[in-house]
Amino acid sequence: MLASLVTPAADLPCTYLSRSQQELHQVQACASLENGQPVLNSAVFDDLLFDEKEGGLAQIHVNKAWHWVRPDGHMQAVLTFDNGADPFSEGLTRGPGTQGVAYFDHNLQRVLDLPYAWGMPFQDGHALVCVDCVESVSAGEHRERVGDTWGVIDRAGKVVVAPELSLQDALSRLDLLP
Repeated sequence: MLASLVTPAADLPCTYLSRSQQELHQVQACASLENGQPVLNSAVFDDLLFDEKEGGLAQIHVNKAWHWVRPDGHMQAVLTFDNGADPFSEGLTRGPGTQGVAYFDHNLQRVLDLPYAWGMPFQDGHALVCVDCVESVSAGEHRERVGDTWGVIDRAGKVVVAPELSLQDALSRLDLLP
């Protein structure tokens, strides 16, 4: 999604890493919705901290989701991880897909759109995926995904270990992969 930059009718609050303040900053009137997508006001966009360690992207929480933002204004909603946007692992971040979880590259282009309810970050070219995971709240504010049907995919989305195992068994199989 290309973020249009506007000033009028910005009524959505947001939280973002501020270039001017070098910390998280909250703004009450940060963005508006256009065709269901957040549209940042230009003052907020100009204050986003674009981080070279994150591929030159900035992160912002608006419309109930964290987003990665490119310097040209293109935004992509991603999963929340540790009170921020899902970090990139092996060049990919996770976000909502058309049927489940999707993986996006640093250009915020969808490279995998999968039918799984959940996917873990890639490590050594593989990721755990879960067919029936649901969100569970544990230990206060932290959330985890629990489910009974796990498997492993490769960077192309190809099934390496069929999603029919418990999490522990899938982790054991993952450890055995080259």
